[in-house]
Amino acid sequence: MPQIHMPGSRHGCGGDPRLCGPDGFPLPYQRHGRTYYWYPYVAGSPQLTTLLAAIHWIETTLVADGPVRQTCDADFASFGYGIPFSERWRDRAIWISYNPLPAVNEYGATLGGTLDITIAQNAFDRGAHQVAGTIIHEFAHINNAGDGSRAEQTLRQCGCADIYDPHIVGSLRLPRGPSITRA
Repeated sequence: MPQIHMPGSRHGCGGDPRLCGPDGFPLPYQRHGRTYYWYPYVAGSPQLTTLLAAIHWIETTLVADGPVRQTCDADFASFGYGIPFSERWRDRAIWISYNPLPAVNEYGATLGGTLDITIAQNAFDRGAHQVAGTIIHEFAHINNAGDGSRAEQTLRQCGCADIYDPHIVGSLRLPRGPSITRA
């Protein structure tokens, strides 16, 4: 299972010191006029409760053996890294953080080249199933699904067809060289 960014958690920003804040997590990142944050969850918060419910759904639906696991695993195995979802889910190097901005067109982000996911408040406002779908989408980016709509299409194979949105595309990619813009 991926790790949840809690106060006091530490890791190495995917090994790129240009990205790290003092807590070892990504600094705010600005792209296309939007700022993305990788904040810790607060113990007892509604966001953490919803995240834990989403993780429970993923573990009982996609990681436990069953027909949805089979279709989801097969879809994920077709991506560039060829790793089935249930195997990728066990990667403890993946971190899930919180983005408090409530923009209605933001659900989550993966900082390209790292294993850092952030889930936006908008996803939490829509409930645990939306948070689960956002995690699946971001895992697809980590598994090299690309920047197009392919990551969103995984939702149809992974038990989230009801929240699939063909208009959701893309992932954050770091610009080359030292020209990272931080908020």
